[in-house]
Amino acid sequence: MDVDPRYEEIFSGLEEDIRLLTPKFSEYSRGYLINHKERYLNDLNFIEKHYEKGPILEVGGHPFHFTYFLNKLSYDIVSVDIDPTRAEVIVDKNGLNVVRCDIETEPLPFDDGTFQMVLFNEIFEHLRINPIATLEEVNRVISPGGIMMLTTPNLYALHTVVNYLIGRGIRKPYNQFNSLRTLGHMGHVREYSVKEIKVFLENTGYEVLYVKYRAYKYRIKGIWGKIANLAYIFMPPCLYPYFIIISKKRA
Repeated sequence: MDVDPRYEEIFSGLEEDIRLLTPKFSEYSRGYLINHKERYLNDLNFIEKHYEKGPILEVGGHPFHFTYFLNKLSYDIVSVDIDPTRAEVIVDKNGLNVVRCDIETEPLPFDDGTFQMVLFNEIFEHLRINPIATLEEVNRVISPGGIMMLTTPNLYALHTVVNYLIGRGIRKPYNQFNSLRTLGHMGHVREYSVKEIKVFLENTGYEVLYVKYRAYKYRIKGIWGKIANLAYIFMPPCLYPYFIIISKKRA
């Protein structure tokens, strides 16, 4: 995909800063950027469409790529994360506004209605205690009529359905729980369908505006990667690997 040269310059700066991290987190951060760069650019389109003014809250910011990106674009972005020290070099070097908070066990350290927009991107699938309480607490800090953007893997993505049918399961549970040791946060507890996420949102103070399914470039090299990318051209969107739900705080 063609990328605005201004954005490429920002990503290049981020890649340089990633090299300053400890080897473990540098490797993780570099791989995450490769796999999610296209998603970041896609997410930016939705922000530009819905953002009017005021501060934005990013929930679960690590590895802080999108925080960095939005900061460089002069958005008023605040990020909360369970352990900001994992990328302390990037946070401090670039003056990112990052606040430590465990969103599953602690209240957000902000007043009611502080944020005009909340980004809840690739977080919901990691929640392991009480997603209902977390969504309600996030709703508290959204301003009246404010927007929340939620992105998450699609339970009914084609590759997930195929893995389930051939007995591989959806994710490797040991690896997901072991992320608590290796990365400092939980992996995917489970993945959800659009209908399931809608039920959560509609019962925690949100009005769903619309849903978009998304397929990003498949990263596997060779014939299987080519087959996967070709398949996405012809399959119905409901089988795409990700979806985005735009909702607003219900009056």
